[in-house]
Amino acid sequence: MYQEILRKLLPADCLVFFDLEATEIRHQAISFGMVGLKKKSGKSLGELEEAFSYHTYLKTEDNIGEFVENLTGITPELIEKEGKTFSEALVEILNLLRPFSKKVYLSYSDSDLMILAHTIHKKINVEDNFFRMISNSYLDLQNYYSKRILSEKGKTLSLFKLASLLQVEEEDRKHDALSDSILLKNVFLQYFKREDLVYPLAIRSLQTSVIGKEIKSYLLEEVLAGREVSLSSFEQKVRTLL
Repeated sequence: MYQEILRKLLPADCLVFFDLEATEIRHQAISFGMVGLKKKSGKSLGELEEAFSYHTYLKTEDNIGEFVENLTGITPELIEKEGKTFSEALVEILNLLRPFSKKVYLSYSDSDLMILAHTIHKKINVEDNFFRMISNSYLDLQNYYSKRILSEKGKTLSLFKLASLLQVEEEDRKHDALSDSILLKNVFLQYFKREDLVYPLAIRSLQTSVIGKEIKSYLLEEVLAGREVSLSSFEQKVRTLL
């Protein structure tokens, strides 16, 4: 099971779950949160333990926007009081990441990469290198999960809805960069631990999901080859694609 994602994650010694909140118009980061899990064994994801967690508010010259203020609770006054420049925050972030030689960065939607791209100063090498480091070792978990589990109407699930389906307890605050990073980490761990929840959700989504198309192609090939497809072989095929 989980062959596709394991190929990407097994070489890493640290999995970094991160989230950013951004201004309404120019999409510049105003909050950055991340949680790191370190592997006890290089051969599996069976033993993971928290290595660090981090959160900061980030100063910006952009207007936050009324919608974002209402959604996140982040105000200009809060940024003025507690915010750091991105350069200041980056020093702290890199110090946390430095002990690990091979990292994979995970978020729920590549919009986080877009926000980061709008936040860094590309002419400052350390910031540009940081963006490239994340981009080159990045996994969009929304994209991964949406190929397998969809809503009853065949739509991509929000992180909060997916957490509910996987029986993951939500954090106290939504649209908080650290809380959302923790929630994503917990959804990720639950996806591996609870096949009894994941498999039925994947079966429900076969009609419209990407892996559903692969299953249909597999069944057609077997039929055309004159091979009988048993229920157990069908279930095994689905599980290899989870």
